[in-house]
Amino acid sequence: MAGSGESSQRNSGEDPNSKMLLSAVAKLDQKFDTLSNEIRKLCAAIHSGLTLKTGVAGSHLPEHSGDRSAATQMPQTPIPLAHRYAQAGPHRYARDHQPSDYRIKVDIPNFDGSLNIEDFLDWVQTVESFFEYMSIPEDKQVCLVAYKFRGGASAWWEQVLSNRRKQGKGPIQSWSRLRRMLRARFLPVDFEQILYQQYHHCHQGNRSISEYTEEFYRLSARVNLNENEGQLVARYVAGLLTPIQERIELSPVWNLSEAVNLAFKIEKQIERHVTKTPAKWKPMSELYPPKIKSLSPAAPYQKTTLADNSMKNTSKPQNQPNRPSNPYARNFPLKCFKCGQQGHKSNECPLRKQINIVETQDDSGEEFATVGDETELVDEDQGEPVICIIQKLLFSPKHPMEPQRHSIFKTKCTIKKKVCEVITDSGSSENIVSKSLVKALKLLTMSHPNPYKVDWIKKGIETKVTELCKVHFSIGKHYADEVVCDVVDMDACHILLGRPWQFDNSVTHDGRQNTHSFQWNGKKIVLLPSKPQNDPTLLPTSGVSPEQLSGKGPILLTTSGKHFELQAKHSQICFGIVASLQAPADSQFPQPILQLLQEFAEICPSELPDSLPPMRDIQHAIDLLPGAKLPNLPHYRMPPKEVQILQQMVEDLLKKNLIRESLSPCAVPALLVPKKNGEWRMCIDSRAINKITTKYRFPIPRLEDMLDKLSGAQVFSKLDLRSGYHQIRIRPGDEWKTAFKTPTGLYEWQVMPFGLCNAPSTFMRLMNQVLQPLIGICVVVYFDDILVYSHSTEAHIEHV
Repeated sequence: MAGSGESSQRNSGEDPNSKMLLSAVAKLDQKFDTLSNEIRKLCAAIHSGLTLKTGVAGSHLPEHSGDRSAATQMPQTPIPLAHRYAQAGPHRYARDHQPSDYRIKVDIPNFDGSLNIEDFLDWVQTVESFFEYMSIPEDKQVCLVAYKFRGGASAWWEQVLSNRRKQGKGPIQSWSRLRRMLRARFLPVDFEQILYQQYHHCHQGNRSISEYTEEFYRLSARVNLNENEGQLVARYVAGLLTPIQERIELSPVWNLSEAVNLAFKIEKQIERHVTKTPAKWKPMSELYPPKIKSLSPAAPYQKTTLADNSMKNTSKPQNQPNRPSNPYARNFPLKCFKCGQQGHKSNECPLRKQINIVETQDDSGEEFATVGDETELVDEDQGEPVICIIQKLLFSPKHPMEPQRHSIFKTKCTIKKKVCEVITDSGSSENIVSKSLVKALKLLTMSHPNPYKVDWIKKGIETKVTELCKVHFSIGKHYADEVVCDVVDMDACHILLGRPWQFDNSVTHDGRQNTHSFQWNGKKIVLLPSKPQNDPTLLPTSGVSPEQLSGKGPILLTTSGKHFELQAKHSQICFGIVASLQAPADSQFPQPILQLLQEFAEICPSELPDSLPPMRDIQHAIDLLPGAKLPNLPHYRMPPKEVQILQQMVEDLLKKNLIRESLSPCAVPALLVPKKNGEWRMCIDSRAINKITTKYRFPIPRLEDMLDKLSGAQVFSKLDLRSGYHQIRIRPGDEWKTAFKTPTGLYEWQVMPFGLCNAPSTFMRLMNQVLQPLIGICVVVYFDDILVYSHSTEAHIEHV
């Protein structure tokens, strides 16, 4: 203060301006001190308010000694709201009291582009609701939605932006534009039709009323058909189960809410009624739920297995989901119509006999009683017969079927891939083989240890037996045997199986059915007799009148050459008709036709060229179903001989350029099928590729319509297209879809093969295109058969 006095004394003689400046500085210093004190008080008030709030909430502050003591001494009375806002400052009061700003936390869900129709529509509705609720400006809506793209949607959005930059276009500004682009990209074109179909086929099925009603309301809102209440009620009731429909029809229903409420009540009544059913029996609906076609998703169905007849021990695994029982089933248990017991059906009855159905080569064979397990009905063998007699001059005419009452047992067996005749005779003490068969098949013989003579019914004719032969034969697929036979010169049959064969195999003969049965390698073999027919080694007498047999009338017999020779020795005059087996020579074409063939010799070559046919307007197209899984099947197992035959056929096709080696990801197997003449045909098992191929329904002409067009025609010429299918090329780029596998490689067709589902339609399209100007005028065509018809010869030459 002394300094201040000295300063005032020193400046007492100064001018008045300096005094005023010093006075103003002193006042500012005083105001600054006052303001600093107020700030300190305000900070202390804020600090005390925070401390009080923390103490009321439970004192979660850090454990400092000073703070803890202050918190414990703080009163537990709440501070008024206005006082707290006064302590916290004006900013918090303004922030917490903005009008209409009480909002929950919402966000847009992510979109990855893999949603179905209804999920996509729900997502779009969620986005629009978010924009409206949060008041998002239009210029920020597109960016906000794009931020939520994931996966495929994100990749699509990047591609859209890149394409627009390359085209010099600006970014998308409006949400409505982006919504249209999303609908075009991620919704099917026919999504409305799909929703209509789901709505039209909405049925309750094996679901509850609650689940069915929920789906009905959802689909009704989706399609938005603007139906009135009566139409909605009719549609809703039609989708319910029949028992519920019948009860609802008894009461008048005017709106959908009444129908839903009534359906819930009926369901509860049925559930109460079903609970009265005995617990040990399951309702039929639980074992076999109703199968009602519905496009709506339903709960997975798991088949129930009956453990025993009583069903008392039936239990569900713990990890198996509980399936809701059907409350609309009849309340009585299952009953077997076979044994009369309850708890199972007749097809699951343990007392039911097992019956095996055996395929035979001839459906007209004899029928027998029910045969047990491991039983095989063996018919006569079919194949190339052994030739031991003179060739027949004429074929014997067919005669009526003779009953088995007067027939001996005859069948056919196979010896060295030759079909031979067999007779079983219980009256023969030995097995006998024909000497002619031994010579024809060059069977090995040995000397008989005990030679003997054979006397037949008529005395005087004796046959000496000096040789034995071991014969290997088979009948059917599972019976192959070896017997020792005496070699005898006979022509009644090739092998006669006597008592030794019957004794060794314990053969049982059924006299009425004329069958032989025995056990062989654990199977019951039943030998069936041959079909009753004329013996080719006997003279036919059926169909010949008594007058002819007595010699009063002319007689014509057809027989073998050997018996014809024997008959001629005992007859004074005998005539034989000799039929020529040589085919007649081909008829010569008329001279005008020969001139046409010479003129157009280039289209009728003797051999087809070893090159691909030209590319025509019509090629065979193979359009696969979208999303179908490509088949890749292994090749079939084949014997080595068949593999060589198949490989030779493949090499021939390669030389002709009809196929080529392939690296296709899909393939079907190739196999060999025998022809009637003993040769082989290569076939492609195209069933797998046909299942995933789009079918084209090109019309195939009707034979009746083509015959009507021939009315009045008198001259006809038939043309047959050689290798017609191989004249059509596969559409470029579709060759890999025709790939087939063999044991030696993978190949694909360059021309249209047999077996593809649309091949007939493609071929008819080509034939109709080529012959369109003449079809119905002078030509009818059915695949590769072309028929030219005319009313006169002159017109026919021109038409051909």
